[in-house]
Amino acid sequence: MSTFGERLKEARKKAGMSQVELSKSVDLSKSTICNYEAGKRARPSIPIVKAIAEVLNVNWWELAGLPVEEVDGQKLVRRLDLEEKMLANYEKFHGKEAQRREALLSSFGELNDAGQERAVERVQELTEVPRYRK
Repeated sequence: MSTFGERLKEARKKAGMSQVELSKSVDLSKSTICNYEAGKRARPSIPIVKAIAEVLNVNWWELAGLPVEEVDGQKLVRRLDLEEKMLANYEKFHGKEAQRREALLSSFGELNDAGQERAVERVQELTEVPRYRK
């Protein structure tokens, strides 16, 4: 199973676009596109996947890695209960919240075990402070 980054890179190259051209077309930084392709950044929100797919002229669900089956010569997303739940979860994490989560996970991944344990403690401490709670 290929990763989002691999699918993105393949689709971009097939479309004959550079990372810079794609980044300008979808209003993202070149480093964001580069990090997606390298697997250093989590898969983007569905609206961003859809925008990228439109520019690259590919189906967004294939770019996102959803299972596809061909029915009467048409490619359709195969929708199972689990896949629908995953899609619903995927859609709810978009916009600023998704960007904050991605930044948090990216920084977290750069920490060693001790640093990761401390980061978890700090986040748990923040959840106990009323002004930071939802």
